[in-house]
Amino acid sequence: MHQLMHRHNNSMYAKCESDKCQVKAMDIVIGDISDDLRKQMKDKIPTDDPTKTMGLYSLTPIATNAKYDLTTNVNVTDGLKKGAECVIKKIDYRVEKPSRPSIIWVLFPDADIGKTNAEKILIYTTP
Repeated sequence: MHQLMHRHNNSMYAKCESDKCQVKAMDIVIGDISDDLRKQMKDKIPTDDPTKTMGLYSLTPIATNAKYDLTTNVNVTDGLKKGAECVIKKIDYRVEKPSRPSIIWVLFPDADIGKTNAEKILIYTTP
């Protein structure tokens, strides 16, 4: 079932003519540990099976006007929970020759989803 869905999503992405890109995951290890141990830990993260990474993919294709579901809980009390549907409205690059988008702007069908987090972001982006 998972493979069939993955093939369908890849096919739809390939046909998409809107702004799109593929975002590579960044794995970060935090703590007071040696660089060698940090590398060992990162090397153990599986990159080809999202069932072993709590549903997170190592490469995520995104496209404007496409529907997506959150695959992990971000802030449950704010509605940013696993399964929350959104539409990508803009892929925003804030630096020259970027390797990845700076911001991915999304719209949730329910205006209350993400409202608290959005208010926090406005504090940092409003001059």
